[in-house]
Amino acid sequence: DILIFARQLATMLEAGITLLRSLDVILSQMESRTFHKVLIQIRNDIEQGRSLSSSLEKHPKYFGQFWVSLVEVGEASGTMPMVLEKLAVYMEQQAAFKSTIISAIVYPCILLVVCIGAIAFFAFFVGPKFEAIYVSMGKELPAFTKLLLGFFKFVKQKIILIFACGVGIGFLFKQYIKTGTGQLQFEKFMYNLPVFGPIIKKIVVERFTSQMSILVDSGVPLMYALEISAKLVENKTCGLIIADIRESVREGKSLADPMEQSGFFPPMAVQMIKVGEETGELSKMLKHVSAFFQREVEAFMKRFGTMIEPLMLLVMGGVIGT
Repeated sequence: DILIFARQLATMLEAGITLLRSLDVILSQMESRTFHKVLIQIRNDIEQGRSLSSSLEKHPKYFGQFWVSLVEVGEASGTMPMVLEKLAVYMEQQAAFKSTIISAIVYPCILLVVCIGAIAFFAFFVGPKFEAIYVSMGKELPAFTKLLLGFFKFVKQKIILIFACGVGIGFLFKQYIKTGTGQLQFEKFMYNLPVFGPIIKKIVVERFTSQMSILVDSGVPLMYALEISAKLVENKTCGLIIADIRESVREGKSLADPMEQSGFFPPMAVQMIKVGEETGELSKMLKHVSAFFQREVEAFMKRFGTMIEPLMLLVMGGVIGT
């Protein structure tokens, strides 16, 4: 809905249609009831003399600081259609990127759920029947089978307690990672994971550089762009590093030097940004860095999906066979 809104508004403003008239047309076509109500409130605010950016700011659930800042620049510079078009392109790219990652994860998750379901079915229904048959025949079960059935029996008897403990631990863990220290420690653990750690870091770098490229390209001052990106990157570790970079830039340093000193950003990204600063093509280089890491992550996720499917089938076969 938000993507369609950006596209339609950009097209109509480009065609010379007034803002209020454009909003009326969009409202007449909007199918989402919730978003329709939001747009009505925005239209009423504009009709009462508020700017579009300040009207959008009242709805942070739909239009974050990224939207508000870019629309402010569009209003000030008279380039609103161009800014909205950039927003729409950015949203499309991010949606496609997320879709690639999710697609690679969904199938292994389905296989894992099926595997757990098959084990649970055997543990709670099939296993006890086999045990009853052996007992009725007066035969001794193998030690490994006894061990498994004993474990399954324990799980069956304590299922509510185990479930409650799992929910409790999950809740406490979620609350802990909401704290600053907990979030930093969790992110550090994720970055240190073999194979996946570097990919997670590349996803964060891609998000930062893609946001910075559109902000800088739209005319947002570098200091303000860094301030916005620190909030929008949705990563505590990277957010603190961006805040430090912002302070260094305030003191007169280049953008690339504090990025290099942080040790968080890959050398290739730092070098390209350094070249962008020297040539006056910073937004262009940020866009190249973002596209590069997006391709790297997408390629990894495709390989991961291809490799994990047969591996998961082997694991499922092994577990259920055992």
